[in-house]
Amino acid sequence: MNRLARTILLLLAGVGGAAGVGAGLHEDVAPPSPPPTAIVAAITDGDTIRVTDQDGHDLGRVRLARIDAPELARDGRPEECWAPQAATALAELAPVGAKVTLRPDPEQPDRDHYGRLIRTVERYDRDLGQQLLTAGFVRHSPTRSPTTDPMYREAERRARSTPTGLWAHCHA
Repeated sequence: MNRLARTILLLLAGVGGAAGVGAGLHEDVAPPSPPPTAIVAAITDGDTIRVTDQDGHDLGRVRLARIDAPELARDGRPEECWAPQAATALAELAPVGAKVTLRPDPEQPDRDHYGRLIRTVERYDRDLGQQLLTAGFVRHSPTRSPTTDPMYREAERRARSTPTGLWAHCHA
């Protein structure tokens, strides 16, 4: 082996050793756990589901992060335009019995003022909130996230410009 190749190998070995690669320095650190999966137990409205764990234990209500669906009639308040359609669309994307992934949103609190978990909800690795936005069933509920808000804003912009869903049928 020539001198240059030996020097490069020694440097690479030193860098790997300094970083703890192969040295067993990080063996006690557990790899990050995957986001939890849950089973859809009920659709509450166009932006909220109730879920259970794999064994059927109730995990409570989950509010889909970053979206706002029209409200169904409740507590003497009238139904908002496109509320039943939003709830039906969510039920089609995540029917009762479907397995979903619940991803915490680092830009939002763990729970809202109603006690619901706030999560990005995915099925088949697709963000249900973004799908509902694209189809015009919900509005974007902005936060200060530089990573997802541009995607959500663009999905709403496309639905508005088409117009589709509530943007075509409601005076929003």
